[in-house]
Amino acid sequence: MAAHFEAVAPRASGLPSILEMQSYLRDFTEIHRPSFQGLIHARMQSMGGTEKVLTEEPKVCLVPLKYRHPGSEGINPALTFTLSSLVFLPLQRVLSDAATNRPRFTEAWEASTASRAHAKALFSDDPGFVDILPILFAPHAGPTQFATSPKLPDSARSQIEMYSAFIELGIVMRPPGKDAPPVPGYMKRLNDGKKWEWRPLWKNWYVDPAWTTSSMKERIKLLKRKLAEAQRSS
Repeated sequence: MAAHFEAVAPRASGLPSILEMQSYLRDFTEIHRPSFQGLIHARMQSMGGTEKVLTEEPKVCLVPLKYRHPGSEGINPALTFTLSSLVFLPLQRVLSDAATNRPRFTEAWEASTASRAHAKALFSDDPGFVDILPILFAPHAGPTQFATSPKLPDSARSQIEMYSAFIELGIVMRPPGKDAPPVPGYMKRLNDGKKWEWRPLWKNWYVDPAWTTSSMKERIKLLKRKLAEAQRSS
């Protein structure tokens, strides 16, 4: 998957500058890369599968984000934006709109021609490879836009709820060591907010009965409790 960033000028006082917004956006999307990948994959599964979504017509995944003002601890890179939804749009429609309204996206798309061709060649022998999906992360200063979704299979719904909760709560998925599966963690504030480091919440979460036997609503409560406990003890 290829990601393109589209920052917009702040529309109200108290918001970051364009350069600051771009920096926050890069950090936020990179920190939550595993969750965004899982969320997008689950959404495509709910729409009939990756192959159906990407081969019927080339798509762009639009991810609207709303800037979240920092709390008392400062600018936590895992909590600088809040996610409302994501939507798949026809690539040609996006490129046509970008030609007049989003020149930065057009520039990024043209600049990525070689890297997209390289990625396709690199994965051409992989039977699981379908196509490259451009992702447009679009922060905005207005109210969060909520979209209705069709009825989803339980498995896809659970995945979407889980990854959305990770992003919204600032839960960061990372492997605690080499060749280890990713575990949920959080960003710990160091040096008066000049530095943030990842810390695991708990390493055996995928076999912990408190997680495996719980509903998604209970899992979100568990994540909040674990996060609060970790922050109190730090």
